[in-house]
Amino acid sequence: GTKLSSATLATYKSTRNILKKYAAARNVTIRIEEVDSEFRNDFINFLYDTKHHNGEYKLNSIGKFIKTIKVFMRHAFDNNVTSNNSVFKKDFVPLKEEANTIYLTESELEALYNLDLPSNQAEVRDCFLISCYTGLRYSDISRLDVKHINVEKNTITIVTYKTRNQVIIPIHRIVRGILKRYGNRPPKPQCNQSTNRMLKKLCEQAGITEIISYTETVGGAHKECTARKCDKVTTHTARRSFATNAYKRNVPTLAIMAITGHKTETSFMKYIRISKEENAQLLQTHEFFV
Repeated sequence: GTKLSSATLATYKSTRNILKKYAAARNVTIRIEEVDSEFRNDFINFLYDTKHHNGEYKLNSIGKFIKTIKVFMRHAFDNNVTSNNSVFKKDFVPLKEEANTIYLTESELEALYNLDLPSNQAEVRDCFLISCYTGLRYSDISRLDVKHINVEKNTITIVTYKTRNQVIIPIHRIVRGILKRYGNRPPKPQCNQSTNRMLKKLCEQAGITEIISYTETVGGAHKECTARKCDKVTTHTARRSFATNAYKRNVPTLAIMAITGHKTETSFMKYIRISKEENAQLLQTHEFFV
């Protein structure tokens, strides 16, 4: 079958571990025939009351566990291990809320680009910037190779790891500058976790420290939170930054979607992180309002 990514395997393992904790806490044996909406609801209540090393479970983390249980159950059903089809019913839905994710503006990316860094930190910064100007996921940045880069045509051509679709991306001037620094080779990536830790420090160094407000559901309660922008940056911020900055520059939506791989405009628009103020500013220059 399809080779599972390390991130997917980690999700499967953490789901298995939390199911063991649930079974121990409730003093039950989880039987495959009994995984139904009643089990789902009790499992969610258990997670709301459970703490992990970073505190209480967020709604989207709980949703990921439910989604993984559905994957396990579908596999069992498809392979005739069980006739239980409860997880396919409407009331067995994963929980999900729109994450209050950020993007970095072009001026913030320039500030990051202009940092004078030692080589190991520069490589982390440069891999991130390539992602910000190509829209490639970290899983593709980490496999980017000389063979994907056509200097003459000024394009990057790669079959993406997640969707198995080929994308052809024009090389942005900043990406061109980065590649030149490495002899037209991509910089060497580090693992996702250490990259995420380093990115927060580098963004702090670049002065990306404004306080942002956001809401999230933690332990079943809705919370108003604040954080420094640099502390919310991860490798995934890059794709959102690419889509949002291209959109702000009036690159046609369909052209951006051809690169990001979004199939519908609805799913694509969830990626665009423009505030109401920014939207009003964009509209002020539109001929309708002039």
